[in-house]
Amino acid sequence: MIVPSTSGGLQDVLARKIGEGLTRRLGQPVIVENHAGANGAIGTNLIAKAVPDGYTIGMATPGTLSTDTLLQPNLPYDPARDIQPLTLAIRTPVVLVVNAKFPAKSVKDFVAYAKAHPNTVTVANGGLGSSQFVSARLFEKLAGVKLVEVAYQGGAAAMPDLVSGRVSAYLNSPLDIMPFIRSGQLRALAVGSPERLAALPHVPTLREEGIEGFDFSAWYGLVAPKGIPAPVLKTLNENIVAIMKSPDVRAMMAKMDYEIVADTPEQFRDEIKKEVAIDSSVLQKAAAHR
Repeated sequence: MIVPSTSGGLQDVLARKIGEGLTRRLGQPVIVENHAGANGAIGTNLIAKAVPDGYTIGMATPGTLSTDTLLQPNLPYDPARDIQPLTLAIRTPVVLVVNAKFPAKSVKDFVAYAKAHPNTVTVANGGLGSSQFVSARLFEKLAGVKLVEVAYQGGAAAMPDLVSGRVSAYLNSPLDIMPFIRSGQLRALAVGSPERLAALPHVPTLREEGIEGFDFSAWYGLVAPKGIPAPVLKTLNENIVAIMKSPDVRAMMAKMDYEIVADTPEQFRDEIKKEVAIDSSVLQKAAAHR
């Protein structure tokens, strides 16, 4: 199982949990290999070029299946042509947060302040093409504001500057920001899903706050090389779905405010198409610049 990121992160932890489950269920040892670099493209290329016999699978993100194709013109693989979706494992909505000392108490306040103070409100992201970058650009487009992007090497790296107030705002998954919301160092203004988040029941959705059309989530899925036999695809999907729906995995994901999806290959493919449409709409300028 190829993980296109470094060890220790959620993607890696989830891969190893699924690998343990597959080892038990299939009687085959599953070896997790980390191949980080190029926003996940290095590891994903290894998946795409592997023999399609079901013995090589891997983790996938919106970056590896969508934004990389827009921002890396010489990508050595084509997700639509070379990658077979297995299942969308988990997802979580992004949450718009600001430093606790920032004057806005609501999304309407935030938008009004950004319009009244152009080129001064900063928003963090985890690098060009990251889910934080895309969600911020989507928010700008739908809210009609211009924010000053501040890029970091990964989502967690932005937290010290956000908590200190050097950066005004952030759109990120609850995993990184929830402890700071609970401590009062960050203020949650809205969640990016169609429904409110169970962990933040009093925080409205962006739609409730008048930002129509915002529906963006961070997610992790599993994929294989295109061309694996249909029976093998079925076996892998059914077993991974069963692992994801097991009580211990459910409990682990609930603690991190991630929703377990565990869908079919066809449903995951539809989700990828939706992601590509969103990313294309907000990354055209970035892609042209590259």
